[in-house]
Amino acid sequence: LTPAGVVGISLALFGLPLLLAGGAVALLGLLAWIGIARAEGGRARLCAVRLPALAVGAVVALGMAVALLAATQSSLASLNGVLDWVVFLAPVLGAGIGAALVAWPVLALLRRASSQRPLSLAREKAARPLA
Repeated sequence: LTPAGVVGISLALFGLPLLLAGGAVALLGLLAWIGIARAEGGRARLCAVRLPALAVGAVVALGMAVALLAATQSSLASLNGVLDWVVFLAPVLGAGIGAALVAWPVLALLRRASSQRPLSLAREKAARPLA
């Protein structure tokens, strides 16, 4: 399967607006990854939010599994063969992995923003020497 084939199949399935939106999200995610990696302490921030990002991916995968079963009005008992399981697990795992990869740099940026907040007024008053 060539890249042109993947784009053709994606266009047929999702349409141009959704494909462009997905490409924009992927590009923004890539730019966020590059920005965090180049920032001071970026690698440590990425490592610190790895587990929360995996948790986001797991929740999205679970939600995708439930939604997929509900949309097709089927159950896990109706998945008989290997092909049925592959067709079921591919979008579930894809959604989970995609959500984790999108959440990872976002959580790292949020961690950076929370660590750079100024001290609260009460802390500033407590830190001042008494005159």
